[in-house]
Amino acid sequence: MAMRLPDPAKSRVVLIGVPDYTELDPLPAVERNVHRLRELFSDSALWGLPTENCAVVLGEDNPRSAPAAIRDAARAAEDLLLVYYAGHGLLPPDTDKFCLALPSSTKDDTYRALRYEDVRGAIACARPGVATAVILDCCFAARAFDGTMSAPASLGELTRIQGACMLTACDETSRAIAPPGEIFTAFTGEFIRAIDEGLEGAGEYLDLGTLYRHLADTLPARSLPQPQSSSPPNHPSKRPS
Repeated sequence: MAMRLPDPAKSRVVLIGVPDYTELDPLPAVERNVHRLRELFSDSALWGLPTENCAVVLGEDNPRSAPAAIRDAARAAEDLLLVYYAGHGLLPPDTDKFCLALPSSTKDDTYRALRYEDVRGAIACARPGVATAVILDCCFAARAFDGTMSAPASLGELTRIQGACMLTACDETSRAIAPPGEIFTAFTGEFIRAIDEGLEGAGEYLDLGTLYRHLADTLPARSLPQPQSSSPPNHPSKRPS
């Protein structure tokens, strides 16, 4: 079956980023991650996602804000739903559940954090047949694979996947990296570079499988964490011409 781009008019993207914190270390590159991804997804030479189809949740401290935005996007999507988070990942001692940090989050409890199970529940609002993809750029990100929606066992077009596919910056025990002085975080920066500049030898479209293999080769070679994927699917975006 020929690869195709998901229809941007029928797709929805939610970009979640938390650059500043009350107690945790700030991550100024996260805000630049979010803005640049929004620009790339909206670029007519790449995908052409309408700006109104891309929700940005930046620096929100209410744990209900991101799930609400995801639910709205999930219910509106007819082709692809893509959810991205960049910030701190947390493994608080008061729960065995993986959490995403919000501005007032601490390492000690989940009261002021976003539980990933709430993100998963919001994504599950997508109608049958809508492809879903999750990209997490945070510490311990592969912990989100626990109990994940049925990820496929082999490569296939994202538009045919019944569950969610996932791409994470690191495994369940490692910390994602935001190199001092860099414009973007390490993982998202390489992801952005590949989309923006294209990859040598790739076809007309870049899919998530190709991007994952590139990241898996490139990042560890720079002594950066090994990215993980539930099963790298084809999620194409157009290469720069």
